Amino acid sequence: MATKIYSGRDGKLLYEAGDAIGGGVQTEALKVRNWTLNTNLETLNVTTLSESHESYIPGKSSYSGSATLLYYQDDSTNKHNVAPFLQRGGLTTTSTGVSDTDKVRLFLRLYDGTETDTEFAIDVYVTSSTIGVNTGDIVSVDFSFQGTGAPIIANFL
Repeated sequence: MATKIYSGRDGKLLYEAGDAIGGGVQTEALKVRNWTLNTNLETLNVTTLSESHESYIPGKSSYSGSATLLYYQDDSTNKHNVAPFLQRGGLTTTSTGVSDTDKVRLFLRLYDGTETDTEFAIDVYVTSSTIGVNTGDIVSVDFSFQGTGAPIIANFL
């Protein structure tokens, strides 16, 4: 029996943004340094006064995460690769700011070249972003996100 051990080289981050969500083209975010996905299950205490041990039931679940992308400009489109994340995270010159249509659908994948990739498809809002410039280092953008609604895909195959 063969065993597949995943490494960071198997990771991919793709996205759909704005009006394209749910029917648009999945765009691969290139030059991804890392991504993380955190899940949380709220537990509700149902212990009564007469009990000596606490009891819980599951409540609501949530998810959030972060990613780091290397900053570059695409020569063919003259656009920067991080624009969809920075603009939807509040770095915009529009007077309306960020709205509920500024969701991003992220596809976080562990790619093994088969039809059964491990994949998480989630709708998120970009909650923060940081761009850093250091002498002798590559410019990168860190961004954090908060999930909204239930995950679209949570495939652990």
